[in-house]
Amino acid sequence: MFIDSALSCCLLLLASGCCIYLTGKWSTRSFSKLQPDIIATTIGVLAISFRSSLSLLSPFYNHALYPIDPLEIDDEDNTKIQSRIIPFYHVLCRILSMGGFIYAVCEAQGNRHIGIIIISTLTFIEYVHAMYTNYSSQLSDKYFHFLWMVGGGTLGWKYGNNYWLLAYLPYCITFLVLTPEKDFPWSVEQIINNYMMIAHIFLMLDAVREARSIN
Repeated sequence: MFIDSALSCCLLLLASGCCIYLTGKWSTRSFSKLQPDIIATTIGVLAISFRSSLSLLSPFYNHALYPIDPLEIDDEDNTKIQSRIIPFYHVLCRILSMGGFIYAVCEAQGNRHIGIIIISTLTFIEYVHAMYTNYSSQLSDKYFHFLWMVGGGTLGWKYGNNYWLLAYLPYCITFLVLTPEKDFPWSVEQIINNYMMIAHIFLMLDAVREARSIN
């Protein structure tokens, strides 16, 4: 299962590199300098790649951190492990990826202020929630993925950007349908999620291009 997970992660990294290359090439050909929406798109793509890579390597890190028999873990250690069900980097990468893409399309559309308001609001809600719950629940994690989808999907519907709306279909499959009950990075769900995120980043790139062409 590790080989399949590594393959899907490598393909996601390759797709991310290709997306960044195409974005840079398109920006260089169309504009005299690097645009804010292109920078935000690149940040979003890198955040998705970073999250997938860390998910693949997290078992090695956890084993190095807790190199003991699970049967010998006491209640206090078990609580610590349960608190890592939703690692902090998942939350950070979600904010950077979703926020980056939302800002990129809004910037390309000429409505950066709306994007900033939505990103700031959702980030503040995430921060307040993290201060009290430490993201120890898969249900709360799905809830925030859903909030980001609603925020971005509403803007996509408002501006009539079909690519933006389609991009949330694989995202929905990834984080709302196939999310495992526990953090098993080498699972079938995680492999499918990597492939779904490949479709997500390319659709978001097309969404930025469509918004730029309309504007």
